[in-house]
Amino acid sequence: MAATAAQTLADASENDAAQRYLREQCLATVVAEAMRRADAMSRLDASLRLGVRRPAA
Repeated sequence: MAATAAQTLADASENDAAQRYLREQCLATVVAEAMRRADAMSRLDASLRLGVRRPAA
C-alpha cells in the first residue's frame, strides 16, 4: 500500500473517531437534559397531586 493511501486511511479513521466522540457528547447532553426535565415534571405532578384541592363548584 502506498504511503499516501495509508495516510488517507489513517486520516479517515481519525476523522471517524472525532465525529463519533462529538456525537457521543451531544447525545450525553440530550440525555442529561431529558432527565432533568423528566425530574421537573415528576416533581410538578407530585406537588399538584398533593397540593390543596379546591372544592368542586
